[in-house]
Amino acid sequence: MALSYRGSVTLGACVPLAAQAQAQLSAAVGASLPDGQARCDGLVALSTQPPPALDDLLAALQALIAAIQALLANPLPDVSANAAAQAELLAQLGALTASLTFSADLAALLGTPGVHLYFYQGRADGMGNELQAHLGAGLAVPSSAEILSAALVASDGGAINALRAMTGG
Repeated sequence: MALSYRGSVTLGACVPLAAQAQAQLSAAVGASLPDGQARCDGLVALSTQPPPALDDLLAALQALIAAIQALLANPLPDVSANAAAQAELLAQLGALTASLTFSADLAALLGTPGVHLYFYQGRADGMGNELQAHLGAGLAVPSSAEILSAALVASDGGAINALRAMTGG
C-alpha cells in the first residue's frame, strides 16, 4: 500500500475511538444522573427527569444544583442529619457537571472539520518519497496556506494494530 488521501474530514473521523469515547462518556454521565436525581428527590422533593440530549443534561444538572443551593439557603429542620448527604450530593453533581462540560468540549473538538487525512503503509525508507510525490502533486489546500502536520508512525504489530484501531486505518 502506498500513501492514500482519505479526504477532508473532522478530527473525530481521524480518531474514531475518541469519538466513541466521547459518546460513551456522555452516556455514562447520563446514566449517573438518575441516582443523583433520586437522592435529590429524597432531600428536597425534586422531580426532574434528565433527558438524554447533552444540552438538556446540562440544564438538568444546573436545575439540580440550583435546587440544592436553595436547600442550603433554607435547610430542612433536621440539618445535621442531611448535611453529609447534601455535601456528598453537591460533590457528585459537581463531578457530573465537570464530566458533561468535558464531554461537550471534546465533542466540539472532534467535530472540527478541515483535517486532511493521509494513510501510508509500506517500508519506512519509502514514506518520505511517497509523501513528497503525493504532496508535490498538490496538497488539498492552497500552497500558501499555513498548515500543521502530524505523523503517527508505528513499527511493530501491536502498535500497528492499535494505530489502525484508533484511526480507522
